[in-house]
Amino acid sequence: MEDYKERCESYERFMERMAVNIIQLTRKIGLVSSVPMPYQVDPQRFIEGCTGAMNHATKLELECLIIDFSNMSGITAVQNIPHFMRVVEAFGIIGIEVVMSGIKPDVALAAVDAGVCLGEVRTYNSTALALKDIYRA
Repeated sequence: MEDYKERCESYERFMERMAVNIIQLTRKIGLVSSVPMPYQVDPQRFIEGCTGAMNHATKLELECLIIDFSNMSGITAVQNIPHFMRVVEAFGIIGIEVVMSGIKPDVALAAVDAGVCLGEVRTYNSTALALKDIYRA
């Protein structure tokens, strides 16, 4: 039983590392494609993973990071949105703009129902539209 628990924890750590894996699209633009989590992420482990992503984005000298939510379910997104918003704010402090793409209608409705406010964060219904707009700017 202990071996099973260790494997589950190892799987969770792996999934959380993959959830903040940055793909460099251009010299100044990166992409994080959200990985659906079958559970609510522990806040401390979420922050640790995001700190790693922030360090990686800084080393890549990114100016903009697109977070693609197209794989995220409404329930998972709403459960974790407070953590995402803290990360967006933290990236802004280090000079990296975060934009969100691929937010599904059920996720948008669930976020509104939960009272989520994205503030100044730019959102797009697809990563392609986000890239098109960013290149224009």
